Amino acid sequence: MPMYHTLSPTNWDYKEPRKGSNGAWNSYIDVAKGVRQTPRAQLAQCVAKFGVSSAPEQNPNSTRRNLDISVTDQQMIEFFKAVDKMNCEAAAKHSKSTFNKEYSAEMLHETIYLKTLKWDDEKKYEPLIRTKVVVGGDPRNHTKIYVVTGTDSEGNDVYEEGTIDDITKRSRVVPIVDFRGLWFASRQFGMSVVCKTIMVWPQAGDEEPQFEGLNLKKRASTDAAAPMGKRPRVEVTPADMGEGDLHTSVSITREDDDVM
Repeated sequence: MPMYHTLSPTNWDYKEPRKGSNGAWNSYIDVAKGVRQTPRAQLAQCVAKFGVSSAPEQNPNSTRRNLDISVTDQQMIEFFKAVDKMNCEAAAKHSKSTFNKEYSAEMLHETIYLKTLKWDDEKKYEPLIRTKVVVGGDPRNHTKIYVVTGTDSEGNDVYEEGTIDDITKRSRVVPIVDFRGLWFASRQFGMSVVCKTIMVWPQAGDEEPQFEGLNLKKRASTDAAAPMGKRPRVEVTPADMGEGDLHTSVSITREDDDVM
């Protein structure tokens, strides 16, 4: 599978927008003129910041879910900036038919285009790319998901088939995506980036708390069979006492935590 940086968005062939049965306009993309192939590539490793979204309330039967991935790879950020530029240039050529008004690429980029890269207002965090995960419709089009479950004796990751439930919050992912094309609405437009396959490294739970200025050491468990959250209760009871002598017997029991 080619990596994203081997693609050449400047060579992509943006088809003339067509109006679908639902009234929406779409412009499909081929890798080059005369080559009927959708641009597809593997992205760099990202973080699934929020996991996979639920079905939208306004369309509970939607076959797609949102997967926002956090990008730290600077080369990939530059690649998607170039994609955004080409998307706006292609849309400007057909703005009269799609928006009933002629727009320049620059104006579209700064006004109604939903960029593939989205930063928070203060740019404190890594940008997000919204991708789509296909979960319904024709099973042949479903996004394939694989989850890493461990390593073998040589240190290689071992994986198995997974589901969208394995893409938990802040899990690491490597997606293979299709750059399907542009969609147009009355006041905005954007690009559909659809995940074909995703390799998932699940988030390994919360880290132990790190307190500053305190000398703390976690006590090691001495009862491996005891359930977590249970602490032993020691009961000391007098046994038969001989003359001038005191014996005690000690029993260790375990009881459920209080329920609040």
